[in-house]
Amino acid sequence: MRFLLAALLSHGSFTSSALMFGEVSSRWSLLFGAPPPESLEVVAFKEWTREIGVFSKLGSECTKNMKHHYSANATIFVQLYGQTVIANSGGHALGDFLCDAFQAPVQSAAGVDMVEHCNGIWRGAFTPFPNATNNLPQLPPAILEKNNRNFVIWGHLNADGMFVADQDYTCLGNCNVSYPWPCVA
Repeated sequence: MRFLLAALLSHGSFTSSALMFGEVSSRWSLLFGAPPPESLEVVAFKEWTREIGVFSKLGSECTKNMKHHYSANATIFVQLYGQTVIANSGGHALGDFLCDAFQAPVQSAAGVDMVEHCNGIWRGAFTPFPNATNNLPQLPPAILEKNNRNFVIWGHLNADGMFVADQDYTCLGNCNVSYPWPCVA
């Protein structure tokens, strides 16, 4: 193992250059069995989620910034234990909805606990809210504070590499939606 590492180092394969990161990561994974770096789709989705948290704190500027997170014809379905309790559509309307949903609780959170991507579908779980008092659907706060919000979201990366959602199922409990998942873990 030391011989391989020394050979790679002597040939300049392990540099700090950002352009070399993919090559270095691939070689490192082959040598040491480390997991591969996250895909561009997963990184873009995590950034999309992070921005939702940032934009929700912008008050009246929230909707203007948030509407770009959904396509013009996008739809969101919020499910509670398999039953749709909220359905909304349209990029601008969804921007309003998300701002309201993240501004209403005392302390919301836009974090990703787990996400995976396959052929334009992202699935996983958002983190719980730290303090869900005054939440938009008026659920008992403990439900949103102790449980992840599962999701299945169809979307795409735009020309700038930013994630844009087309159809969003966000759920407490399992999402009641059928979708193909031909990718292997």
